[in-house]
Amino acid sequence: MWRSVKAGALGGFLGGTVSGIVLAVAGRDLLFQLAQLIGVSSAPAGFVVYLVGSAAVGALFGVLLRDSVSNPTGGAVLGVVYGAAVWLIGPMTPLHAMHEWWARYAPQLLVTPLPLRVTAMSHGIYGVLLGASYSLFFGETEAASAAGTAPVQAAEVAAPPSEDVEAHDPRSAA
Repeated sequence: MWRSVKAGALGGFLGGTVSGIVLAVAGRDLLFQLAQLIGVSSAPAGFVVYLVGSAAVGALFGVLLRDSVSNPTGGAVLGVVYGAAVWLIGPMTPLHAMHEWWARYAPQLLVTPLPLRVTAMSHGIYGVLLGASYSLFFGETEAASAAGTAPVQAAEVAAPPSEDVEAHDPRSAA
């Protein structure tokens, strides 16, 4: 279980790095506003906040879909679906529902809305990288083992018999 959590967190970190760059380029204020969640106002701090969230969401992917991902392609497909779900459940629903509350009680934390296509694209990128890298970090061997099709380990293969070098040495014939 911990291995899937770690693989998901690493995949989420990778996906968050790329999708965070997309979001930063599209909405330069976003990282500053994320940084204000921890009481500072710098883009690098906001990027760290975004990466921590991305890794946490990736770890949840590892827990929920641990036995479902067996290769990078399948992981990418599941990752896109998961990224779309995160997009719909996360920024699309609670943040928009709380928009009025944020504006009234914490306007400094109000995130400038980005175009839907930008946020959808960034979550798609996140999902592809999360799912594909998850299968690589988790290891196809682990997923195949769960499916009962684990490849043979190198230690299980019998080594070829070694030949006696001295027996073939022409100088030893005399």
